Amino acid sequence: LYQLHNKYIISPIKSGFMLIDQHVAHLRIMYERYLYQLEHKKSSTQKLLFPQSVELPVADATLLLELLPQLHILGLEIEEFGANSFVVHGLPSELSQQDASTLINQFLEQFKSNIDLKIELHDSIARTLARQAAIKSGKVLEINEMQQLIDELFACQSPYIGPYGRKTFISLDMAELSKRFE
Repeated sequence: LYQLHNKYIISPIKSGFMLIDQHVAHLRIMYERYLYQLEHKKSSTQKLLFPQSVELPVADATLLLELLPQLHILGLEIEEFGANSFVVHGLPSELSQQDASTLINQFLEQFKSNIDLKIELHDSIARTLARQAAIKSGKVLEINEMQQLIDELFACQSPYIGPYGRKTFISLDMAELSKRFE
C-alpha cells in the first residue's frame, strides 16, 4: 500500500491496482456505521472530562431539539440547558477529539444543506455526521490504517460509491496501464 499526496491510497490487485479516495471511502464507512446505529439503536459514547456548553440561534436550537433523540442514539449526549443553550456531556468516540461547539454548529449547517436533497431523516443525519467523522484529504495514514480502511470499505454494503454519489475508488488493469505506455 502507498499513500499518494495524502489523499489517495494505491493498492495492488491481481489485475492491476486500485486508487482509493481516502476521504470518500471513509465517508462511506462512517455513513453505513451511523445508519446501522440508528436502525439498531446501538452506539458508544466517549464522556467529556469537562462538559461543554453550546449557545445557538433560535432556529438552530429548535432544529437541534428535534434531532436530539436520534443524536442520542448515535452517542451524542446533549441536553437542553435553558433557552437556546445546550450542554454536551459526551460524543461518539470517533468525534471525541473535536470541539463540541464547533461540531454541533457544523453538524447543523450541513444538516440544513441536506434538507434540499429531500432524503429521510435517518439518512440525512447519518450523512451529516459521517461528514464530520470521516478522515479528511491531507491526513497522513500509516500502513495499518490504510489496510483497515480498505478492509472496512469492502465490508460495506455499497463500497463503490460514497453517500454523496462520488466514487470511492477507481481501478486500472495491467492491459490498460500497458496501453498508456505505447
